[in-house]
Formats: sequence, structure tokens, C-alpha cells
Amino acid sequence: MNFFDTPNDRNRADTAQYTIIPAPFEKTVSYEGGTALGPDAILKATPQLEEYDHEVELNCCEQGEVYTAPSLKLNHLTGADASELIYNEVKTVLNRAQLPIVLGGEHTVSYGAIKACAEKYPDMHVVQVDAHADLRDEYQGTPYSHACVMRRVYDLNIPFHSIGIRAISKAEHQLIKEQKLHVLLEEKRRELSDWCSYFLSDVPSDTPIYYTIDVDGLDPAIMPSTGTPVPGGLSWGDILLLSRNLLKKGPLIGFDINEFAPKPGMHAPDFLVAQLLYKIICYHQALQS
Repeated sequence: MNFFDTPNDRNRADTAQYTIIPAPFEKTVSYEGGTALGPDAILKATPQLEEYDHEVELNCCEQGEVYTAPSLKLNHLTGADASELIYNEVKTVLNRAQLPIVLGGEHTVSYGAIKACAEKYPDMHVVQVDAHADLRDEYQGTPYSHACVMRRVYDLNIPFHSIGIRAISKAEHQLIKEQKLHVLLEEKRRELSDWCSYFLSDVPSDTPIYYTIDVDGLDPAIMPSTGTPVPGGLSWGDILLLSRNLLKKGPLIGFDINEFAPKPGMHAPDFLVAQLLYKIICYHQALQS
């Protein structure tokens, strides 16, 4: 399935501004599974969206061509090999001067994409929406677990800023405090009247931004379709406020949405993630016009 069910003769890599890379990797999920089904479910929901976005007053499908790449074959690979394949795919997209959008799969898919973007934009920052810090050095015997992705980013010396975090280990908490990492814990966020400005004040202006969204960072009241639906988290209005203002801070150079595990017969979460994907594209388009 292509984004907005674009006919294959119009789904062209050479003319697109954005490339969607479906990356249905699912090897290290530690509770409920199903993330390998996420990319296809998101894309299948996109034709049900309104193409015109009244908030930005644009039809973003007309303004910027979106190419849907073939789904990557990943589940026979190790986490390291899957990350390398995603890294190479994102490098190809960047070499075409396009914005890569990776749809996971588990959060491990972000590492290869972030690594490729950092090579082209060495001054970039990562912004993470997540219920978990994902800062474990290894988990269940592998350093390429979904629970380790931000630790691998940390190892690359890429600055990052995390929000929605409300489930962390003692070792992760110590690392955050000792290294003074830019992690806004959910309890603190809820105490702030203007949490968005507070959080984004840590993100340098005019710095290239890679945006990674684990859908379990959202409130499970609106996003139950994820492996670990931790109570609390960002509302629909919160994630739009954050996304809209984040893109004003600096140029968006790539993003991913991951850890979506669709549930049979429950279509609202599929629609929500598809809408979030499109809203980020529309916010980006509005800033370009």
C-alpha cells in the first residue's frame, strides 16, 4: 500500500520531496507484539484522511510528493544487520535530497536512520517522544533492543531531548542525573503550565532536528495499540502542539514513528497514527511555502 493509495505510476522516487520507508522490524519486543504490522496498517489508513489540512490551509499531497518505498525485509536479520540496512536506505534518500520518514516496527529502527542523518548533519539534535528512556546499555541479551536505542544514540555523541518519559530503570535514572541529559519526565511535565516552551528551550534554534516518536509516549486512552501502554503520556493536542512548535525551532531532516501494534477491529489508533504522520508533513510543508 502506498501513502494515500498513490497509483504506482505516480509513486516515483525521483520526483518526491519525502520518502516513506516501511521498516517492519520486530525482534526484541518484550510484552505485546504486533509492531511488524504497524507500517502497513498506517499506510492503509491514509486514504481515509482529508488531503486538505485546514490548520495550515494546504493540500499537502499536492504541495509535496510523497514516495512510498518498498517495505524492507528485516525480520530474518539481527538488530545490527537490520540497523545497517535501514542506515543504507536512509543514506540513499538523503543523497536524493529528500526527507526520510521511517515507519516501524520496534524502536530499534530509529538507530540506523539517526546514524545516517548524523553523518550528513553532524550538528543535528534528536527529539524523542516516548514512555521509556530507552537508555539501557543492553536488554535481554542484545544492545540492539528497542529498550537500548537512545543509548546507542548517546554512544554516537548525538545530543537528544526526551519527553513523555514515565517508565525508567534505576540505571537509566542515574545516567540521566549524572550526565544531566535533557529528559523531561512526565511528572515534571504535568506540573508545568507551559511545558512545551520549557522543553523546547533546551533545543537549540536553527539546528537540524531528527524527530523520533514511539507511540507509547502518547496516552493509552488514545493509543492503546502499542506493546507497553504505560498510563499517562501526551494527548492528541499535546503531540500536535509539540510537533508544530518543534518544526519552528530548526530544519526537520528526518523522522520516524514506531512501536505501533494494530489491534484487529480497532481502527481509531490506525487513523490516529496516519493523521499524525500527515500532520507532521503538513507542518513541514507550511514552513516551506
